[in-house]
Amino acid sequence: MVYTFEAEHGCLIDMDGLLADFARGVSNAHGREYPYDGDAHLGNWDMFSIWNVDHHEFFAPCDEEFWANLDKFPEADEIVALCEEKFGPENIAILSHPSYNSGCMPGKLRWLERHYPQLADGGFIFGKRKKFCANPFTLLIDDYDKNVEDFRARHGNAFLFPRPWNKAHHERHDPLPAFRKFIADYPASAR
Repeated sequence: MVYTFEAEHGCLIDMDGLLADFARGVSNAHGREYPYDGDAHLGNWDMFSIWNVDHHEFFAPCDEEFWANLDKFPEADEIVALCEEKFGPENIAILSHPSYNSGCMPGKLRWLERHYPQLADGGFIFGKRKKFCANPFTLLIDDYDKNVEDFRARHGNAFLFPRPWNKAHHERHDPLPAFRKFIADYPASAR
């Protein structure tokens, strides 16, 4: 028997670095200067090398309370609202890479419940390999160059949201215009 279906367009929204301010939060947790205030580290996502620490040391202070209490970026609400308007709330999920700390996923879920309860009730996916979700009917919005490149390589659609640590850092001070235009121009069949 062969099953056929009409594919629906969906949208996957990254969490850390896009909605939640992980870089500033982890800087504060370590008592270190935020590395992206100047130009020295623009385009460099790798805070491990910037601080010369290993994975374990970097994530040591990132317990459940850390993840649950990260600040929300000022543009986060508009990102989610534009995606809900374009795709419908039922076709959106948060796609987030968990760290290996035991409190990471519960903390991220608490963060979602507080800021986006409509997505916390089943509208989230935790996983490292975001590229496995790629297909021609799915859009990924992410701040990490490699996730966007890998997603596109698997025939998914992706938008690199401008942040100081990625290739789009030249738009970091006013990232919403590029995103608004991209979403407005995204295929009308997305809904």
